[in-house]
Amino acid sequence: MTIVSIRNFGSVVSVEAILLTGLLIRLVLLVYCIYHDSYIDHIKYTDVDYHVFTNGSKAIAENRSPYEDTEYRYPPLVAFIFLPNVLINHHIGKLVLIFADLLCGKLVYLLSIHQGTHRAESKLTLAIWLFNPVTLAISTRGSFEPIQTLVVLSSVYLLTKNCHAISGALYGLSIHLKLYPIIYALLLYSYMMQRKPYLRNETKIYYWLRNFQPQNSHYRFFISAIVSFLSFCFLSYMRYGFEYIDQSFIYHFKRRDLQHNFSIYFYLFRLFPEHQELLSKTAFVFQLIGVLIISLIYLSVDTNPRVKLRKLNFGLFCTTFLFVSLNKVCTSQYFSWYLIYLPLIIDSLSLDLKQSVTLILVWILAQANWLMFAYLYEYQGYDTLDYVGNCSMLFLMSNLWTLVTLCQNFSRNRQRSAHQD
Repeated sequence: MTIVSIRNFGSVVSVEAILLTGLLIRLVLLVYCIYHDSYIDHIKYTDVDYHVFTNGSKAIAENRSPYEDTEYRYPPLVAFIFLPNVLINHHIGKLVLIFADLLCGKLVYLLSIHQGTHRAESKLTLAIWLFNPVTLAISTRGSFEPIQTLVVLSSVYLLTKNCHAISGALYGLSIHLKLYPIIYALLLYSYMMQRKPYLRNETKIYYWLRNFQPQNSHYRFFISAIVSFLSFCFLSYMRYGFEYIDQSFIYHFKRRDLQHNFSIYFYLFRLFPEHQELLSKTAFVFQLIGVLIISLIYLSVDTNPRVKLRKLNFGLFCTTFLFVSLNKVCTSQYFSWYLIYLPLIIDSLSLDLKQSVTLILVWILAQANWLMFAYLYEYQGYDTLDYVGNCSMLFLMSNLWTLVTLCQNFSRNRQRSAHQD
C-alpha cells in the first residue's frame, strides 16, 4: 500500500470502527470456540492454561490454595482475575481477555502517534494488531498474555506521558505477573535519561557516566516499581506462604521442559539428560548476554522525543524477540510478548516489498514446518520427535536471521510528522 492509499484508508475508517470490527471478530471466534470444544475432542480450541486459571479461581472461591492444582504456576492474582469464571460463567474470563486485547490495540495506536507517525498510518498499526491471526487466536483461546501485554504497554505509554510513579507501579505489577519484563529495565532507564552537552576536555567515558547518573524521574519510576512488585509479592506470601515463592518464581528458574515446544532445549534435555543443569544455565547465560547487548545498542538517549520513543520501541521488540527465541520453553502464546511492538516498528524499517514478504514467509514457514511434525508426533503417533527437534533448530535460526535483518534495516530517523485528521 502506498502512503496516499494508507492515508485514504485512515481518513475513511475511524478508530472506533476498527475497534468495533476487532471486537465482533473476537466474539464470533468465542462463539466458535464454545461450539468447537463441545463437539471436537482430539484438538481443543481453548488453551489448557485457561482451565488451570479457572481451577485456581475455584480453589480461591472455596478458600483453598490455587497451588493444590499441580499445574498452577502463577501468582494468586491471576486466579483472582478469573474469579468471574467461577462466580458467573466459565467464558467471562475470555471476555476480559478480549477487551484487554482491544485496549492493547488502542495503546499501540496512541504510541504510534506519539512517536511521530501520521494518524492515518497509526490506524493501520491498530488494524495490524487487531486483525493479526496470532493475537486473534491468543485472546480467544484463553491465554493470559493479553492482560500481561496490556499492563506492560500501559507502563510504556504512561512513561511517555511522564507519569513516572504510575508507570513504575504498573511495571512492577507486570514483573509480578510474569518475570520477563525485567529485561526492559535498562532500556526504560535510558529512555528517562536527559542527554547532557559535552563539557570542555571531557572524555567520552566520563560523559556517558554523567549521563547515566539517576535523576528524579528514575527514582520515582524504579522506587514505585520496586514497591509495587514487593507489595504484591508480600501479600501473596502472607496468604500462601513459601508455596507461592516456589511455584511462581523458583519453578521457572529450575524448569526443564522435556515436552516438545519451539525451543531447541526440549530436545537437548532429552539427548543429554545428564547435562540438563549445565544446559539450563547455558540457556540463561545466552539470554542474559543477548538482552544486555541489544539493550546497550538501543539505549534511548536522543534529544528528539519521537526518535527516543522509536528507539525504545525497537529495543523492546528486539530484546523480547531474542529472549523468547532463546528461552528454555517457547510456545506460540509467547509470540505476543514481542508482536505487540511489531506495529510500532514497521514505520521505522527501510524494508522493500520483497524483503518484507521474505521475512514474513520465513517466520510463518518455520512455524508451519515445526507444527506439521509436532502434529504427526502428538496426534497421529508417528515417530517424528527427531524431526521436531530439528525443526526447533531451524525455527531458532530463522528467528536469529530475522532479527539481524530487522536491525540492519532499522532507521531511528525514519519518521513523518503527525497531524490532526
